[in-house]
Amino acid sequence: MPLLCRTPRPHQTESLFGFVLRASEANGYDTPRHIWRAAELPRGSDLAPRFPTEPLAAPPVSP
Repeated sequence: MPLLCRTPRPHQTESLFGFVLRASEANGYDTPRHIWRAAELPRGSDLAPRFPTEPLAAPPVSP
């Protein structure tokens, strides 16, 4: 996953989805879809009861 140009600090009461949305906006994306796709998260995983955070936090894999 390419690194984001801007990674805002999370707010204390902010949800994970809210943070991803804000990070998307800070990087000029119109929706968080670009971050989900870059992290290779399956469609709808942001709505799952246990949101998979590992793909978002994992370091980039070398080809």
